[in-house]
Amino acid sequence: MKKYITVLVLFYSVLFTAQTDNQTFTFDAVNLEIPNAPAFVLLDAAPTTIQRPNSSRALGISLIQDIANDGILDDISVEVTPFWMTRSLKRSALSFYGIDKNLKQYPFSKLKLASISAAYVKSPDSIINISMGARATVFELKRKSDIIDYYDTYTEIEKLTTKILDFQDEYEETHPEPDCENDGTDSNCTKQWEVYNNGLINFLQEKIKERAGKYGYTSKMQEIINRKPAFALDVAVAYNQRFSEDHFNDNGFGRFGVWGTAAASVFLDQSKFNYLNIYGFVRYLKGERQTFAMVDNNYNAIDLGIKAELEFKKLVVGYEYINRSGDLESYRSAGNIKYQAFENIFLTGSFGNNFSGQDDLITLFGVQWGLNGVSQLLGI
Repeated sequence: MKKYITVLVLFYSVLFTAQTDNQTFTFDAVNLEIPNAPAFVLLDAAPTTIQRPNSSRALGISLIQDIANDGILDDISVEVTPFWMTRSLKRSALSFYGIDKNLKQYPFSKLKLASISAAYVKSPDSIINISMGARATVFELKRKSDIIDYYDTYTEIEKLTTKILDFQDEYEETHPEPDCENDGTDSNCTKQWEVYNNGLINFLQEKIKERAGKYGYTSKMQEIINRKPAFALDVAVAYNQRFSEDHFNDNGFGRFGVWGTAAASVFLDQSKFNYLNIYGFVRYLKGERQTFAMVDNNYNAIDLGIKAELEFKKLVVGYEYINRSGDLESYRSAGNIKYQAFENIFLTGSFGNNFSGQDDLITLFGVQWGLNGVSQLLGI
C-alpha cells in the first residue's frame, strides 16, 4: 500500500508542483506593464503611439486627460487579456516560457497573450469616438543567456520532487496510515485512505513550494520571465465608429488601422535590468475626414515611426517621431514618461506635436490601473 501511495504522490507532485501560493506561479506587479490599448492608439489619443508590452495585465484601464482641451473622463480605454482569465492544468513552466528541455525556443509562444480593447474618446467639438482593437506578439526572440538561466532554475525546482520520500516520511511521523487494507470492499476504509492521500499530496506540494521559495527559485523564475526579449514583433488592428453631438443615429465610419511594432532591447545594467529600447513602427490608416464638404472625404495614409526609450525599474522615458504620408501629410513628435506610482497604478505623460490639425499640441496626463487575473498553474 505504501508503495502505491508513493507512486501516486510522486505523479501528482510532479504534475502540480509550481512556485507560489496554492502551487501556482503568480506574477509580481513589478515590470508587468499596462500598455496603451490599440483602441486608443488608433485615434492618436494615447500618450505614446509606439509601444509594445513585455507582459500585459489581465485587465488594464487607462484614463487620459488632455490638459488643454478635455473634460473629466473624456478619454478612457479598457483592455483585456483572455489568457489571464482562465487556468489550465496542462500548462508547464517550460511551455509557458516558450522553450523545451533541449533549450529550443518557440518564438511564436507569446501569441497566447493576445488582448482585446475598447476605447471612448470625446473631442472638443462633441464628436464621440468608440473604438475596438486587438493586439498580439507574433514573434519573440529571447537571449540565450535568459533561456539558460530559466532552465537552470526550472531544473533546481524539478530536483526538489526527487526528495519526495524524505518529505513523505516527515508527514507520516504525525499522520499515521489508516489501519486497514484498501481493497475496495470497505467504503469507510476507502474514504480514510482518500483523506490520507489528499493530505499527503497537499503536504508535499507545500514542502516543495516552501523549499523553492527558501532557495530563491520562485523569485528567480519570475524575474527571468519579466526580462525584455532581445527582439520582438507585435501586430495590432483597430476600428473606430464616430457619433456626432451625442446622437446615436448620427454615426458613421471613422477610422481603421493595422500596424506592426518591432522592438530591440539592450541591457544598460543587467543587475538592475535597465534597458535601452529601440522601436520601429509602420501603420496603415483608412478613414473619413470630419468635414461636411461635398468632396471625397475618404483617405489612406501610411505612418512610419521610430522611438528611443530608457527603461528603469519604475520609470520609463522616451521620444518618438512618426511621419504620416499619403492623403494626409503630417507628423508626430513627442516625448513621453511613465512612472509606477503604486503596485498596480502607473502615471503617464506626453508633450509635443500630435500630427497636423486644429488641435495638434499634445499635453496629455494619464492614469493606468491593472489587475493580474487568475494565477497560472504551471507543472514542473
